[in-house]
Amino acid sequence: MRKFSNNTTINGDFSGIKKSLDSSKSYIIFENNLKKGKNPFKYLQKENYPWQQVIDRDMLKQYLVIQVAPGNEDEVLGKVIGYGLAEDTVYYIFKAGQD
Repeated sequence: MRKFSNNTTINGDFSGIKKSLDSSKSYIIFENNLKKGKNPFKYLQKENYPWQQVIDRDMLKQYLVIQVAPGNEDEVLGKVIGYGLAEDTVYYIFKAGQD
């Protein structure tokens, strides 16, 4: 995200997230229902991945946006999924250089 604020929670929505992504960086976005789900914040902090949580209170969704080095998207995705997210978690990958 252009003004990626590491390890914070902000209010917003998916459209706003997409508009704010920096195309020179890669991102993985996890989408969960606000009422359930396990969040890997401790893991992300331990591994020193920049992340930001975005809460959409109108849609009752939370988005976990993780900034990853270009080319490492699949590796990081596997590690975070292996942490044990809720079954209905949806993820999106935005690779550097792709619109």
